[in-house]
Amino acid sequence: MTRIALPADDQIPAASRPVVDAVTKQLKMTPNLFRILALSPDALNGWAALQGALAKTLDAKLRDGIALAVSQANGCHYCLSVETTDEPDDEPTGERDRQTGRPTNRQTSQQTGR
Repeated sequence: MTRIALPADDQIPAASRPVVDAVTKQLKMTPNLFRILALSPDALNGWAALQGALAKTLDAKLRDGIALAVSQANGCHYCLSVETTDEPDDEPTGERDRQTGRPTNRQTSQQTGR
């Protein structure tokens, strides 16, 4: 299988930098998908526009559920690990959301009463 080399931070084009920096700030890391998409500023900005439109249309819980279902259907272990991992700052409760299957954390549990 052919693999694409991940660009280092200094290899990311300047036109992609604002989106990559925003994602890195939000997630406290830069996922490999963003590093690869960043090689084409048009592709990265198109993806970011799509995500922005979906955020206005679908709530976060539904988007997460769709991402998890697609990851499972595609058998993508990388995606599944991302979709089923707690947020870095959240303390896990050891429980899973009944709809999405994602682990719940103290913050989510307090917000939803679970």
